[in-house]
Parts: sequence; structure tokens; C-alpha cells
Amino acid sequence: MLPWALCALPVLIYAFQAWDHRWILDDGFINFRVVRQIEAGNGPVFNAGQRVEAFTSPFWILVLTVGDVLAPVRLELLSVLLGISCAVAGLGFAVAGSARLWKPIDPEAPLMPAGVLVYIALYPMWYFATSGLETPMIFGWLGLCLFLLSKWASRPDARLSTSAAVVIGLGWLIRPDLLPVTLALLAAVLVGSHDRSWRTVVKLLVAVFAVPVVYQLFRMGYYASLISNTAYAKKANATNWGRGADYLKEFVRTYELWIPLAAVALAGFLPLLRAARSRETRRTTCVALGFAVGGALVGLYVVRVGGDYIHARLLLPALFAICLPVAVLPQRWLSFAAVAIVVPWALVAAFQLRPDVPYRVTIDNRRNLINVEDVIEQPTSRVLALYQRGQIFWEQKRLPYKPAPELPRKTIARGYIGTTGYVVGPDIDVFDTLGLADALTARFRTSSSSAIPGHEKPIPAAWAAARLTDPRSKPDPANFAVQLFGLNLIEPLIPQTSGREFRRQVASVRRALECGDLKAFHDAYAKPLTIGRFFDNVGRSITSSSFSIPADPDQAVREFCHRR
Repeated sequence: MLPWALCALPVLIYAFQAWDHRWILDDGFINFRVVRQIEAGNGPVFNAGQRVEAFTSPFWILVLTVGDVLAPVRLELLSVLLGISCAVAGLGFAVAGSARLWKPIDPEAPLMPAGVLVYIALYPMWYFATSGLETPMIFGWLGLCLFLLSKWASRPDARLSTSAAVVIGLGWLIRPDLLPVTLALLAAVLVGSHDRSWRTVVKLLVAVFAVPVVYQLFRMGYYASLISNTAYAKKANATNWGRGADYLKEFVRTYELWIPLAAVALAGFLPLLRAARSRETRRTTCVALGFAVGGALVGLYVVRVGGDYIHARLLLPALFAICLPVAVLPQRWLSFAAVAIVVPWALVAAFQLRPDVPYRVTIDNRRNLINVEDVIEQPTSRVLALYQRGQIFWEQKRLPYKPAPELPRKTIARGYIGTTGYVVGPDIDVFDTLGLADALTARFRTSSSSAIPGHEKPIPAAWAAARLTDPRSKPDPANFAVQLFGLNLIEPLIPQTSGREFRRQVASVRRALECGDLKAFHDAYAKPLTIGRFFDNVGRSITSSSFSIPADPDQAVREFCHRR
């Protein structure tokens, strides 16, 4: 009984820390606005009438929407409760799954916490049990996968259940970055299975990929896109090894992660590798390697694309996956030696080790800011009153121009769209100047690497003016400077112009928007959806997967209007 109590204690500690550090990030409110659009009958979109996939996790959006319909609590609190539940459940599944994984290897040995201590000691793990993002659902999914696969591994002749295979396939719908984990776990099952007949393999593949394939077809027809718009906006196919390596180094060095990882690797993974020699325990090794390899691939991908602008966030799933099989260890001398290293490290990490740039989780020393009124530091009625004074706004400034005829509603242009979009509701459009929720901006070509990873495509002033203002307007470029956190932190894609040259650029943009492939691209997601357009979009999503837009207006005219 005592060993199980010791293993359960870290889960309880983590639950306390997750609740104590609850918060909502601005990007979390992007998800909440999508939920509100679904409930208003506008579909899974950010702005009504614009079929743009402005979220990364379809499954998280589904759970939030169903929960919001059923639960009698505010959406912000619901997100916190669901996030903590997923994260804590994932940790519980990790402990139980790891314990069952070790049973065939050492059935009599009592268990002790090891890798689980690495998770609960990390400062970012506490904060990303909430935040409004899908990160805690990742923890829950990874832990559940280990729990289900450990059951399969404990019975050498059993087949993987269909329900377990479906769960493994959900990773891609929770976050596309998790596809390497799904593939690694699928490979582990295939290698560890004795029955590899084509019927069995096909049945397994259908169970794993059926749900993701159905959603992918929906995405292609509905959004006219192969991948989420956020992936285009954040250059998910880019390569920036240098910045990514710095992102990884910061994470490892901040918490001296090499210390606990080396300890649990020697005490845990070496015995798991030796277990591959026996037929009874070969599956155990396959499962352990599946998580380790899948986690390493996720981490490698994060490094390849250049990391993230938020400390450690994108590397947490990789670390969690790698440490899952060794969450607990059988009590052996090598395990005791490892835990003797991990425990003091965990204490120092939990109480002393912090990133140089902390998360934006406090305002005026107030913590646990989850309700939108707390985050924006003013009553929502004041925000709504501000935006009732005009038709188009840039940040919080009313623009003195007539709106473009294409703008069907009051429109607010911002680089920080989450809280504003959630406050103003579905009836007011929020024009994303950084492209997460705007398909055209997301497709701008850029070779630059912003100081803020993932925010490298600020809409050029000429494009913003052309899309927001009436053709008879004479917009001032000073009104269209892209901001983040209220500051001009992001380098423009093209040099700024003024006067007659700027107005000429605006005219060029308006011309390009009516030409060839650019107009067809816009119509695919902005025109009313019919059955014919849905099937046309499926094909278009493939042919336009590499579609991009030159930021220079003159080049756009040459490219889209002068083709034959």
C-alpha cells in the first residue's frame, strides 16, 4: 500500500500546483471565440462568413463546445477545470501505465516514483495545465495511450483493441505535432504483434486513421486547406535550426534537465531495452521505445521550426512522452540511486529554478486571472462602448475612413485578437493583422525570422488599407502599424512608404485581390459554401497547399494579374 501511496502523491501535488497556477493566455480566448461562433450557428470559424481554421486543436474545440453547452459555468472556468482534469488524469494514467509496463519484467518488486517527479517539478508544467490551450489535453492523451498500451503489452498474445487504436489516432486531432507519436506507437504495435496478416494490419490502420481522415476531408472541403491556418501563419514548414536549438538549450539549462533525464534513462530505459530479449516482455520494450522515439521526434520538429515565443511550451509534450515509460520504477539499487539524484533536483527545480522571461500571468501582482474582465483590466461594457463609436478600428483607434464594401460588419484590426474577439462577440469581425485568423495574411511569403517566433507575417500597411478602407479613401500609412502587446515589436515585411507611393501600392493591392489565383483563393473560403464548392475545395486544397502571396503589391499584380 505504501509504494502506491508514494506513487500517487506526485499526482496530488501536481493537481494542487495546477490549480494554484491557473490562468488563461490570450490565445486561449481565440479558442473561446470559435466556441461562441459555433454556438451562434456560424460554424468553427473566427469570423462569421470566413471559413478560416484559426485554432490548432479540433478535438479541444469540440470538448470545449460540448462542455459549454452542458456545464453551468463560465467558459473561462470550464476551460480551467477541463484542462486540470486532463493534465492530472494524464499524470495518473502515466503512473498506472508505467507500473503495469514494469509488471512483466519485475512482478514482485514494489514501485517508486521516478520520471513522474520530473514533470511535477517543472514550473511550465504547472502553468500549462490550464492557459485555455490544448496542452493539458496532450498530457491526458499521452497518459491514456500508455495506460492502454501497457495493458496490451502485459498480454503477449492479445490484440490491440479497436478502441485503443482509435485513441492512438486522436493525437493528430489534438495537435498536429503529435503525429510522430501516433506513428511511433503504431510502429510499436506492429513490431510487437505476432499476427501481422494483411487483414489484421488493415483493421488496425483503419481504426487508427479513420477519425483523422474524416476530419481531414472536412477541413479540405470546408476551409479549402490541407492544414490549419495557424500552421501557415506560424511557418510550420519552415526550418530554423539555430533558433530552435536556442529554444531547446534555454529549456534544458533553465532546469538542468540533463540531470534527472540521465538518471531515469540509466535506471529505467536500460532494463527496458534488455527486456526485448524475452518474448514475454518484448512488447514492453516496443511500447517504451515508441514513446521515447515519438517524443524525440516531436522535440526535433519543434527545434527544426525554430521553437516558440513562449518558454518551454512546445517542448513539454516531448519531455512528457519520453519520460512516460519510466514514470515509476521497480525498487532496485539502480532505481534508488536514480531517485536519490532526482528528488533533490526536483526540490531545487520546484522552488528555485525559473526562466529569465516569466509568463505573463500576473497584472498588478494579481494572480489566477481567468475571467476576461480580469485579463483586459476593465469592464467588458467599456470595451464594447469603445467599439460602438465607429465602423473600422486599428487596435483601439477609430479609423476616419469609410469601410471597404467587402466588410459586412463592424471590424476591429488587431495583433492581439483573443480577448478582444471574445469580448465583442460573433457579431463584430476581428481582423487579425498577424494572420492566425486571416488566410491571406497567413500566406505571405517571408524569409525573415522575427524576434517573436510564430509572429513573422505582419500584414503590410498597403494590404491592410486596401482590405479595410473604401477605394475612394486616402489612407495614411501611419494608421496601419502592426502591434503586439501594444508595441511595434515586429519587423515589417516590406519597406514602409508614404504619400503618393503608398496610395499607389494600395491601388495595386486592390487590383491584385481581383485577379486570378488570388481571387480564387479568397473565394474558396469566403464565398457561401455549397456542395459543389465543398468538392471543388477538396481538390483546390491540394493544388494550393504551397500557394503563397508576395508582400510587395507590385509583385502581386505581376504574379496574379499578368499570367496567361
